[in-house]
Amino acid sequence: MGKPMDKGLFHNLPNHAPLDPSHASALLADITASLSPQAREAIQAKQSFFLWVVEGSSFLARLMRRFPDVLEALVETSPSAYLDASLDALGEQVRTAETRDRAMQYLRHTRNRLALVTALLDLADQWDVDTVTAYLTRLADIAVSASLDFLLAQAVQAEIVKPFERSGLVVLALGKHGGQELNYSSDIDIVLYYTSNALTLDAAHDEGKFYVTLARDLTAMLQTQTADGFVFRVDMRLRPDPG
Repeated sequence: MGKPMDKGLFHNLPNHAPLDPSHASALLADITASLSPQAREAIQAKQSFFLWVVEGSSFLARLMRRFPDVLEALVETSPSAYLDASLDALGEQVRTAETRDRAMQYLRHTRNRLALVTALLDLADQWDVDTVTAYLTRLADIAVSASLDFLLAQAVQAEIVKPFERSGLVVLALGKHGGQELNYSSDIDIVLYYTSNALTLDAAHDEGKFYVTLARDLTAMLQTQTADGFVFRVDMRLRPDPG
């Protein structure tokens, strides 16, 4: 992915006007109430764009309210630098999470922040479709890889799988994911392959059942709806069936 030439979200925003300024102003005031004076001032200077956004998308309005730290960061940091740092941190956060619920929370919070940033830059005509889809695909790559690492680490800790350095387990991305063309509503199509000696299992565990459970748990980590939403819907219906 080439680096987008972004000078910052607030550098050049279009002057879109809301249809109902009073209603949009009430929505935006609720969002900006918790922001720092500097962030409120930056939004006020480009108010028409943000009024247009919160009026037109209840989803983005909820994200702005839920994650004010994104708006705060974008006042000082370029969007690409912000997302690069978030995605660079995500893999380690998920792999070392103490519980599955915590790992799922990391995934969903990063997904929500990324959705907000890419949508704002997309709506502002500052990023082209290739940049947006590249970031969404990069999130999918990291989410799948880190979730699988987390589940395998749990299996090792539970002494179901013996410690390993390299396995014959492979996940391939197909469709839009494989083509690096994911959009905001895309599901991901993945297929899992493993060799018969990919992992050394405890004698009490059946190899086939282990990998079916692994596929099911991987799918659940990504697509289960929680209070924080979901990461990606996963389609494996034509491959090993997580159901």
